[in-house]
Amino acid sequence: NLLTARGAISTADAAGQTGQKVSVAGVRQVSRRVRTVKGETMLFLSIDDPSGMLDVVVFPALYRRAKQLLHSQTPLLFTGVIALDEQLAPYLKAEQVERLA
Repeated sequence: NLLTARGAISTADAAGQTGQKVSVAGVRQVSRRVRTVKGETMLFLSIDDPSGMLDVVVFPALYRRAKQLLHSQTPLLFTGVIALDEQLAPYLKAEQVERLA
């Protein structure tokens, strides 16, 4: 299938890969824009797939490049590194985003 061909793993599998570079695909559920100290915009979002949900952080440089894509309802493929927040919940630090179709 398309996801496997692109090297994507499920959000549930990705959640256990702390420190690893992974690709996950999903549809944006909720998102919230925030301004950095420098006044740049970044995005926090949650994506879901059949296995569950995963939080994704999109830093300003990627947000500027992929803004239109990030606000669409199309399935997206995110590549980045899995990190843990203060509550030890996994999230993806996005380095790349592309349309899945």
